[in-house]
Amino acid sequence: MSLAPRLRYWFDKSGQAQHASVSTGPFQPYPTLASGVAGLQFSGAAVQLPTNIPLEPMTVMLVFRQSNDGLNHPLMGSRTRFSGIAMEFGRLRVYSNGQAVGASTARTVTGLTITTVRTAAGAADGFQYNGGAETVFNLTSSESMNWIGGMFVAGVPKYFVGTIMEVVIWGRSLSSSELQAAHRALGAKWGISVP
Repeated sequence: MSLAPRLRYWFDKSGQAQHASVSTGPFQPYPTLASGVAGLQFSGAAVQLPTNIPLEPMTVMLVFRQSNDGLNHPLMGSRTRFSGIAMEFGRLRVYSNGQAVGASTARTVTGLTITTVRTAAGAADGFQYNGGAETVFNLTSSESMNWIGGMFVAGVPKYFVGTIMEVVIWGRSLSSSELQAAHRALGAKWGISVP
């Protein structure tokens, strides 16, 4: 039995050549089918982004399926600091230098999910599951993220366990109409029902 081919790079489709690399070793993400949907299986490594993504302002949409809702799953984070976005026991948390500053409402959807986090400097921030109602929280942070599928937690790197299908990042807070259009496009692409 052979392992699936391991992923070495993620390519940036924006035309800015900001390609990401994967850490070396036996735990690199690999292409897989999760319930018939293509994605990258993560289980012990993160994808290193070539540039830091500020926690504020930004909008990030992640299409993923967790392997277990009862664990800590860092979706995006810092390679060197306890800052980023994580699903913990079915609840979304945003961390800034070790402090949980984001929302903690349990998600009501399971399986393949579009999880959106939107932050705006000096304004209300929010998150959504599958384009549903936005839950508001407030974040003031100068922290940034540079890993997909990992975060430095209490001195130790922690990794996402599950399948990530797509990550879309904007360096600004999207408007309501832009969020709706992006959710509908991702929902149509991945077969996820969105309002």
